[in-house]
Amino acid sequence: MAEAMKPIVCESPYLEMAGPILVLAGPGTGKTYQLARRIQALVDSQGVAPDEITVITFTREAALGMRGKLNAQGRPEYVEPDKQPRNIMTMHALGHRIIEENARVIGLNQDVSVVSDKVLKGALMRDAALLVGLTESDAKRALRDKETANRSACDESRRVHEQYAKLLRACNAIDFDDQIEIACQILEGQPGVLEQYRAMTRHLLVDEYQDINADQHRLIRLLSAGNESGLFAVGDDDQSIYGFRGGDPSYIRDFRSDYLGAQILQLQVSRRCLKNILDCALTVVTQYDSSRVPKVAPVYTEPEPGLVKVWDCPSDSREAELIAKAIYAKSAKGEAVDFFVLVPSRNYVKTITRALTAKGIVHDVGTSSESSPEWDALTTLKQWLEQPSNLSTRHVIELIVAAGTTSMPRPGVRRADKQAARQDYAREIAELWTPVLAGTETLVSNLEREAGSSTKIKEIWELSDAMRTAHQTDDTPAFLSSVRGALQTFPTIESFYKCLEMLEATPGRLGATK
Repeated sequence: MAEAMKPIVCESPYLEMAGPILVLAGPGTGKTYQLARRIQALVDSQGVAPDEITVITFTREAALGMRGKLNAQGRPEYVEPDKQPRNIMTMHALGHRIIEENARVIGLNQDVSVVSDKVLKGALMRDAALLVGLTESDAKRALRDKETANRSACDESRRVHEQYAKLLRACNAIDFDDQIEIACQILEGQPGVLEQYRAMTRHLLVDEYQDINADQHRLIRLLSAGNESGLFAVGDDDQSIYGFRGGDPSYIRDFRSDYLGAQILQLQVSRRCLKNILDCALTVVTQYDSSRVPKVAPVYTEPEPGLVKVWDCPSDSREAELIAKAIYAKSAKGEAVDFFVLVPSRNYVKTITRALTAKGIVHDVGTSSESSPEWDALTTLKQWLEQPSNLSTRHVIELIVAAGTTSMPRPGVRRADKQAARQDYAREIAELWTPVLAGTETLVSNLEREAGSSTKIKEIWELSDAMRTAHQTDDTPAFLSSVRGALQTFPTIESFYKCLEMLEATPGRLGATK
């Protein structure tokens, strides 16, 4: 495989018209530029109609960035607005469009909701597990299998997934990660729809090919069949980082076997990355990834002296201390004034910020109220108060029980009696779905009705009803009190008003403040 995938160095692959083409684009080599110039070459030099071009990116930010490059007048990649393809979107956005336009084929109405929130997904998965006689542990495993697109999931996970899908269908909803799989099912079962989308993807440009998963690979194969000469993919298996979500670099490594006669080209010149940093990273990748595609060594326009230092730290707190110490030392010597600390997730942020504060180092964590638990809680409440759908109702229920304001034991309890009590409580919540699945009642109406016979459900109803009543009467102090009492959020009144002001500035008001 390695020798078969050996690339040819080419600094202008966008000009090559004999596809399928895979461009191996290392860090800083300008893959977005190549995609933009490819579009330009197709519409200007080849006379391709913009509506026959579809560009698939991995994130919305990348799609916006691509559009920005095409709109940049005076830049080499500028494309006149009337020649730009309309279809520059993420894979999930494309899947969602296919579903929206063909919702009735799969038994849904238009305006399909997409469930992406982790809290809500976890709650629905737990409900599904309990409704089929399984446990919360089975639900957690099923959720992991779904997030990683595990094709060899156990029978228990498959049972949970089937029930989870039924819950979503009852809400006219789909899971965010199912959009592509469902879109593939529609295309495979509806030849006319498939031909319609193949007409839009005669020239299919795919970004970040190294991070696609099985369903995304399936969608690309479906759309490019018969149009293989128009397939132009860019990526780098050394930069594959989405394995935890099912991304698999084997698809980029199998490109030539998937598409016979494919050209494998490599961008060699890195114009943005510093040589010492990238060489260090490539040393690690080369040593530990024996399956990587062999590539010609990169050429750098930004040579940088010095070595990369590696600290082996026994704990997160020790790591944070070393980071703060290094920044303080360089600042004191006047060697640098700006520093950037990159972390794998925000779970690391608090420990590092405490260490920086202890050293008197002014810092910005780069987040806003819009990424805080308080903001998430208030936006969920906003949706529920304005339109108490089945999904928003279930989300609010989960926020209440997760806050510990009911008698439901917390997750992870060790005592057997507490575990049993948690299971019983969770089962009563799950059973609220029974009339919803039968199509006879909404979740919020069943919640109110069951509160009359179940002490557990009554706890949830009273807390949620207090928030709703205070909101309906425009009594902000009472609303604040009920929200803090039910959800244990907003440590201060100021934090509540800050989130409330930001939320009222968004489309759709939460309610008047006094």
